[in-house]
Amino acid sequence: MNNKKVLRAWIMSMLVTTGYGGNWCLAAEPIPSNGDLIASDITGAQTFNTVTVTNNTDATIQQGTKSYSVKNTSENGWNVVSGAKGMIGSGTNEVSYIAGNVINIQGKANDVITIHSLRGGENENDGDYKARHNSLMNNIMNIGNHNESGGTLMADEIIGGFSGQTSYPKALPYDNVINFNHMTVENTTGKQRLKIYGGKVGDEGYASQIGNVIGNVINVQDKAVLKNADIYAGSTYVPMSAWGGNVKDVEINLSGQSDLSNTNLYGADISKHGDNKSSVLNIGYKENYTLHTDGKFPDGDALNTDRFPSEKGTCLMLTPEREAWQYGKDTSIQNVGEFTAVKVWTMVDEDTPAIRIHGTGNFIYHTRSGLEEGGATIDVTPLTDGKDNAKIFFTNLKPDDQRTIIEAQKGIYEKDGVKVTLNSKGLNYTYNLAQGKNGLAGSYKGDAAIDGDNVVWKTGDVTVSSVDIPQLMLDDSGKQVNLLSLEQYGYVFNQDTKFSTEGVRVIDEDRELIAPSDSLTLIDGSAAKSLSGMDALKRNGIPVSYDMNQGAVTVEGNGSISVSADRKKLDYHIGQTDHLTYHTLNWDDTQPVISLTPGKAYNLKNTKVDWSALQHQGLANLHGGKNDRTLLDTHGAESGLTDQNLKGMPQHLVSGTTLEGTGQAAVRDGNLIYTADMHAQEQTHNVLMGGEAGLAALLESNDLILDTMKTLEQSKEREDTFATVGGGQNRYETGSHITTNIWRGQAGLAKRDKNQAGAQTAYGIFYDYGNGNYRTFSHSRGDGSINYKGGGLFVKYLEPNGSYEEASFRVGRASNDARNLLFDEMGKGYGYRTNSMYNAFHAGFGRISPQSDGGTLDAYCRFFHTHLNGDTFEAGGHYVIDGLDSDVIRIGSRYQKQDKNWKYFGGLAYEYEFGGMAHGRADGADIESASIRGGSARFEYGTAVNLGNWCLTVNASDYAGTVSY
Repeated sequence: MNNKKVLRAWIMSMLVTTGYGGNWCLAAEPIPSNGDLIASDITGAQTFNTVTVTNNTDATIQQGTKSYSVKNTSENGWNVVSGAKGMIGSGTNEVSYIAGNVINIQGKANDVITIHSLRGGENENDGDYKARHNSLMNNIMNIGNHNESGGTLMADEIIGGFSGQTSYPKALPYDNVINFNHMTVENTTGKQRLKIYGGKVGDEGYASQIGNVIGNVINVQDKAVLKNADIYAGSTYVPMSAWGGNVKDVEINLSGQSDLSNTNLYGADISKHGDNKSSVLNIGYKENYTLHTDGKFPDGDALNTDRFPSEKGTCLMLTPEREAWQYGKDTSIQNVGEFTAVKVWTMVDEDTPAIRIHGTGNFIYHTRSGLEEGGATIDVTPLTDGKDNAKIFFTNLKPDDQRTIIEAQKGIYEKDGVKVTLNSKGLNYTYNLAQGKNGLAGSYKGDAAIDGDNVVWKTGDVTVSSVDIPQLMLDDSGKQVNLLSLEQYGYVFNQDTKFSTEGVRVIDEDRELIAPSDSLTLIDGSAAKSLSGMDALKRNGIPVSYDMNQGAVTVEGNGSISVSADRKKLDYHIGQTDHLTYHTLNWDDTQPVISLTPGKAYNLKNTKVDWSALQHQGLANLHGGKNDRTLLDTHGAESGLTDQNLKGMPQHLVSGTTLEGTGQAAVRDGNLIYTADMHAQEQTHNVLMGGEAGLAALLESNDLILDTMKTLEQSKEREDTFATVGGGQNRYETGSHITTNIWRGQAGLAKRDKNQAGAQTAYGIFYDYGNGNYRTFSHSRGDGSINYKGGGLFVKYLEPNGSYEEASFRVGRASNDARNLLFDEMGKGYGYRTNSMYNAFHAGFGRISPQSDGGTLDAYCRFFHTHLNGDTFEAGGHYVIDGLDSDVIRIGSRYQKQDKNWKYFGGLAYEYEFGGMAHGRADGADIESASIRGGSARFEYGTAVNLGNWCLTVNASDYAGTVSY
């Protein structure tokens, strides 16, 4: 009798002794064990035993409402822990199911629990031929807690369901579950490999005559750590002469933060006979179980030759859940093989492979007793199908990008013509490249692929749907600045690529005409990984129009689009320049408007050059005479351009208030030259007339000095103060004329001395002042005001015989404030103000002779010189006015008669102006001169009254004569 049978007999006797008559309870003392813990041997039940092992000495068993405590006496830990064990069959000592048992291994953080053999359920070696199929089922193992560390489990083998029958084993492992949670698991020796099986039939020591492994699940989840383990989803050891040995619908699931350091994963281990029908490695996935003790186990069908259940049970419910596998960055699986399918449900992120295999990832599996091979199905569809609200991966990948899904140091995806099947749901990506106003649109595809040793998600080249390049721009150095530069991807162009050349427009900020040999890049693919199909975008005979030099010139011609010799660029060529149309000419700029590029060939023989609508800017920069500007500089090259190519008529040009003239374009020495021949406008003459008006005002003040000296002759005092005021209107007319209205005055001190011979000397100093206005009448009417201030002195020597000599000198500043004398081409009026120094002197002699009627006759000759400085000013242009000089000789006589206190006089004189010429320049052009030169007759008349201390004189003068301008 072995120990197991003795233990069973002892337990039964205890139950009979203590449990009679009602519910029985746990014996007072724990049940001793010498290393073996088989729950069914203690509870007498083959189903729904719950075994909990917390250390190497203590365990509990729950069976319904009954609880059992087990104490291990072995110093080597637990030899075997099993949920149930028995012979399944229809005999007296046989059971129908070994099912629904749960084993919990729950240590504490630093505990080490040793269990050499851990089995969810197992049947014994012999059984009845009439036993039910698939009765070793729904057994659960939870190794470690979910939320806290369970320490370390030392084990040699872990099996979810094991059938050891050697004859006709029908209690086949079905739907057993192993959950590795928060616990470290390794071999008891630390040197051997830990063996883990979801379900197993037979063993190397004894082969089973029949048996299948079906539907078993291994979840490696939470923070489980498996070291040096060989994990098999299903294993059969059936000899070649036997029946069965199949593995079907088994799976290993990886999720959480589990660590499988140096661990091997295998779908099926078929040693002799059988078939690997379905074994799946699920990554980023787990099966959550719910066990219902009142449920129904699946039933087998004897007519089903595969011995698979004909219906699902209700005792065990498995609920799927996606959860990424967050393995440590320094850990990876050792080897993977013998799976019929690998399915990737989710990933931690797109940059971390779903699984990393540092050994061999062999995705070619053995089938039909190892005689044939099949290619696994690698399914990454869940990563991009978005089902169950799952995250969709790889949505933001760039073209020609790649992310690793399965990484293997050595990946086997094909062997002897057998290949894996790769399932995925591809993604379509949109691509838009925008650079300024240029744009390119397209799409590219992403899908799973085998890349060397790895399974990857790979995106492809961009298939271009449309290209939009509305303008090409050259900077002021002639360098293209807005070409469409492709990125570092592959691009595919084809006949379906929309590319319209109607909107292509060149903007040339440079001044060099684009040569036929020049090419402008529409698309620069130098940085692209690859280019194909660009020939589909070629075009010929494309009209082109572009502006140069900020729109000063429009160039029209014919162009074409072609692919560059290196096949990396799409270029635009302008073969022939048909028209040059000039719009503006800026005289501020001294550079040629446009030019040919030195060293490049041009043919302008048939080019039409139109300057007929040329508009001018900066005309204020023109000067009198010929002004040349180069419209086209050929740099001495032969271009074929002649006057016959030109279209345009002479233009009338007006520059501000100063210049006007004629402009004309012509070919000269091969270059296109525009010449503006400018002279002063007629209205500029008004400026000189205004100057003459100022000079005339100063001339009229000469007579005021003479009146003052004449009045002083009647004074009885030797020292006198005096004030002389005069005014009037003068008109200088020759077709053009000036009318002046001036009030003038002088005030000062005088003194008279008389020597013994009776000669008198009078001299004095005075303040000189004048204010008035004038009007000019030439080509237009203008007006202005005159003001002068200064000082002077005079002297007169009168001899007893009536002869006399006289002289005076004046100096001061005169201002001329002109208004509406000048108008520009837009009708805008301009005024100006001048401030100039003046000086004047006169000298004369004469004789006063008594007459028979009591009057006197004064015959005289006088010379007057007056100078007014020139000035410069801006008034719609730059004006330079020269100084004015007047030199006048006057010869005449004056009759005078005294009547008590009244004196009456009148006179007649002739005078001649030798000077009076006015000259000036307007923007360098000579202004038509003005002059008051000429002779005139002067009439004077007046009266004076002596009032004692005052002497009052009133006189007037008139002129008649001609002056020239």
